[in-house]
Amino acid sequence: MIVHIGVKDKKKITHDWGNYFPSLEIWKPMWLVRRHGPILYGICLDIGGSPDVYVPKVFMHCLAEAFPAISLNGSAPVLSARGQPSQIKLKNHESEYDELAQKFRREFPPLMEPVLSLESVIEHFSKYTSGGYGIIVPFQHGPYLACALSAAAVGRKDIALSILDKADSDMKNWPSRAFNIIGDKEKWLRDVIARIDDPESLLVEVSSEVAKHGLTSIKSYQLL
Repeated sequence: MIVHIGVKDKKKITHDWGNYFPSLEIWKPMWLVRRHGPILYGICLDIGGSPDVYVPKVFMHCLAEAFPAISLNGSAPVLSARGQPSQIKLKNHESEYDELAQKFRREFPPLMEPVLSLESVIEHFSKYTSGGYGIIVPFQHGPYLACALSAAAVGRKDIALSILDKADSDMKNWPSRAFNIIGDKEKWLRDVIARIDDPESLLVEVSSEVAKHGLTSIKSYQLL
């Protein structure tokens, strides 16, 4: 019989993991987060394919883009010896979470201190899109958009435009079906550039998203 991870279990699991990452705050059960301006960063203790399993994942979510939920964009698990995302069954939490939390501390140093750079954000998404975290999901516009808008929101229009140049180059090799979400590539690029040219509106969007997702109590640090 499968024992589901319940409300009390979630609170305990979140508290246990939080003890290993004092720079992160408990946003809600199974979420440990820290905000750096337009980037929400942290660990989601994601319920796995079975209701008695959770899969810890580092994530970065761009708040400069309106979205109905906090996404696991750029989700990065610690891989097992078999190259699969490490997971923990509820019944094994007490005996296994310490070792896995220690692995996250070693593999993702930014989790340990309230410091995050734009360069680290771009490197994270680059590794994610190239399959460095174990899974390749091809033809994603989201990582380019998250990096470009985040750069523009902190006054780095030059970096934002260089990211779009890379997106333009990479997308030339995409099949037509890859544009089902964004539509015409050239129009999408023009629209993103228009948003990059208006950083004040991006900051307003960030504030709106912070309020919408109940993040106002989460301390915000600078995105360097």
